[in-house]
Amino acid sequence: MPKTLPRYQVVGPRSVRGVAPGGVVALDPARFNVEALVEAGHIKPVPPRVREVPE
Repeated sequence: MPKTLPRYQVVGPRSVRGVAPGGVVALDPARFNVEALVEAGHIKPVPPRVREVPE
């Protein structure tokens, strides 16, 4: 099963990886300096999606 990348909301004034402000982008921390983007106010973490398992 492929690993799910962490998701971030674009909160800065410019697009990140082609995603406009207000949108959500998945970024691989091994390829992008996510910490710097968060600290600079460009993105913020989005909580992981929770799947409900039917009983």
